[in-house]
Amino acid sequence: MVDQAAAIVGMLNRIEQRLERGTIAPRFKSVADTVVYAGLSADSIRRLVERGDLTAYRSVKGKIVLDIQEVDSFILGSTNRPQNGRGAHLHNSTEPVVNLNEKTRRP
Repeated sequence: MVDQAAAIVGMLNRIEQRLERGTIAPRFKSVADTVVYAGLSADSIRRLVERGDLTAYRSVKGKIVLDIQEVDSFILGSTNRPQNGRGAHLHNSTEPVVNLNEKTRRP
């Protein structure tokens, strides 16, 4: 019994240290934080919630949070590849992608 208590105290101390270092990420994030995390717009996040692809939780009045594990699963489960429009050239072209941040001269 004493060994179990010591093990539990050790685990709690390690968790406390990780929390202090900030190495444990929160599971739920606001819409604004989810936008930054997922790289999607707020409108896209809200549309996914309206369609039922993501579940929104209301933690307090007016505060909506999303489960980051669900967001990860949704993104990783997506099998759609861009066919037309922005990003399509990344999957359909055999030419190398050019870094647009580099200054280039055109003849």
